Amino acid sequence: MSEFNPYAPPRADVSFGRTPAGDDAGVWKSGKLLVMTKDAALPDRCVRCNQPADGLRLRRNLSWHPAAWFLLLAISPLLYIIVALIVRKTAKIEVGLCEEHRARRRRAITMGWLVSLAGIALMLGLGVAVPDQYTGMGILIGVVILFIGILYGVIGAQVTPPKRIDKRFVWLSRVSP
Repeated sequence: MSEFNPYAPPRADVSFGRTPAGDDAGVWKSGKLLVMTKDAALPDRCVRCNQPADGLRLRRNLSWHPAAWFLLLAISPLLYIIVALIVRKTAKIEVGLCEEHRARRRRAITMGWLVSLAGIALMLGLGVAVPDQYTGMGILIGVVILFIGILYGVIGAQVTPPKRIDKRFVWLSRVSP
């Protein structure tokens, strides 16, 4: 006799890699945020759209500090960097990404690089090719385009930026509704 049972519940692979430690470890939604313990394992689903991730995992080293520390940038960028490195909270997570969101991330990184390289080329090209009175303006335009490319690449590459991190929990934004 065959082992097929049409009335049996569907079978699914429910292994998610790491097993959360402790009785209270886990993952849950709180409004628009995904809250997870630092040692929790996310399922093999895309965190952006909840489609199957098919084993495509992205390891992320997240860091966060309270936004008030950004005020130190007005005093001294070097002081801000030092203080931010001291007060930051960190977490290491693995998130699943479907092929569509992985491609979007790759595209954002590629566009960021291309726009940044175009900014460098404009700085060099306009710095040399235009008359002396416009050289400063050409270099300034190139610098602005360079920074736009860097920002586009950095922001577009973020999958789930942290809203907060403390000793036990991580709050992630931009997750599936």
